[in-house]
Amino acid sequence: MAILLREGLEAFLVIMAILAVLNKTNLPHRKKFVHAGWISSILVGFVLWFASGKMLSVGFAKIELLEGLISITAVVMLLYIGFWLHGKANAEAWKNYVSELVKSAAGNG
Repeated sequence: MAILLREGLEAFLVIMAILAVLNKTNLPHRKKFVHAGWISSILVGFVLWFASGKMLSVGFAKIELLEGLISITAVVMLLYIGFWLHGKANAEAWKNYVSELVKSAAGNG
């Protein structure tokens, strides 16, 4: 339960940071996309939760295979993100990168 609370708080803080950037860059009309994103992620989470319950009822041998595949996928994602973030370690470069992304995304609609 503590992990769920921590992860929920972390997601909340990220969403608030994105909304603050949108306010700071005078793009408040883009907030609807942020809200649509977190609402859809909750809905997809519930769908996947029910789907995983169905998948896990097939037997213990397949549960271990599924657990292994999910673990390998998580490790690959974490390594990729870790190396990507390490490349963006300079705070000023990171600020410029995020600023350019926001301006580019806002310009593209």
